[in-house]
Amino acid sequence: MPIRQMQQFAELRRQGDSTIVQRRMLLESHQQAVQQQIDQLSENLNIIQAKIQHYIALELHHDTDTNAGDNTLRSRLTKTSRSRR
Repeated sequence: MPIRQMQQFAELRRQGDSTIVQRRMLLESHQQAVQQQIDQLSENLNIIQAKIQHYIALELHHDTDTNAGDNTLRSRLTKTSRSRR
């Protein structure tokens, strides 16, 4: 919540119970703004994850084509999974 809205909320609180509705409305407005930010971040994360999967597929395809020995993604992934055991 922006500082101005926090200050407004604090002032309303000082004014007492007659401002309960206004305080709830401020909180609902803030909730809506936070939800929009979460939705946007979630959309951004989905795009990033899709790009990562795309690059993994490109690497695997490239590794298959070039068969570059121990430096291939497939061999690195295999080594990593073996070392975790």
